[in-house]
Amino acid sequence: APERISGDDYSYAADVWAVGIVGLEGCLGVHPLGALRSYYDLLHELTTPESSIVPPHAEDGPLSANATDLFEQCLRKSPVERPTAEALLRHPLLSPLPEDTAGLARIVAEYIEEAGLDLDAHTEGRATDDNAQGTARPASSGRGTSNMTELERQLRGL
Repeated sequence: APERISGDDYSYAADVWAVGIVGLEGCLGVHPLGALRSYYDLLHELTTPESSIVPPHAEDGPLSANATDLFEQCLRKSPVERPTAEALLRHPLLSPLPEDTAGLARIVAEYIEEAGLDLDAHTEGRATDDNAQGTARPASSGRGTSNMTELERQLRGL
């Protein structure tokens, strides 16, 4: 978040920035700041108020009008201008999402099926180790591994 690069204290607004930058990267398929050549270019981009990280909405573009609006709100340079997490949940793009994780897993599974994605193809070649039950899982000591494995299990079970 721009305020963190400037040395300001952490706040929840930095988390809202993180949601925006990660969500935008997921929608675009590339990091929105990936074309910058140096750390100084990154500093300039993040600290120049008039620059925008979110591409403008276009009918044939990668983002819907609602997605563009959501990311523009999350990626406002000033942390006091960003919405709260609670306000984000009321955004038209997110408000239709179910509050339960099973409902969200169904939405993700439907998207994967409609898009014709092969979930197994994305996990091939990952290092594995066998757990006590004899089933393979990604070998990692990083956070979130067990959560991803659980999400993958739920998606495959739908």
